[in-house]
Amino acid sequence: MNNKNKKLSFSKIALSAVLAYLLCFLVIFACAALIKKSGNIPGDALSAITTCAISLSTIIATFGVCLMSKSNGLITGIVSGAAIFIIMIIIGLALGSKTDTAALLAKGAAIIAAGGIGGVLGVNKKSKV
Repeated sequence: MNNKNKKLSFSKIALSAVLAYLLCFLVIFACAALIKKSGNIPGDALSAITTCAISLSTIIATFGVCLMSKSNGLITGIVSGAAIFIIMIIIGLALGSKTDTAALLAKGAAIIAAGGIGGVLGVNKKSKV
């Protein structure tokens, strides 16, 4: 594979990654809106539910990206999870939300671990060709 084809495949993977993460963020926001609209869920449960939704979305998005790249699944997953966590922190700071440091670290660990899991699963998926 020459250098031009490598750049082309990398750009396809990068574009797919951005689209996958955008789709996952839309799912997260839709879930959060539905949960908030119900109004019957206590604040502690809401935090746990959103952490699970973000982690699941991270697994799915990272799985898709690493399925296409077929290399460096764990590293790609961890970096992707960390990027999502940093974006989440930036959004939280922009909205002025107050979060306990321990809860924030636990949420970050869950998201980064989910990215690693999705990356490993995506690279190790056997294709039927």
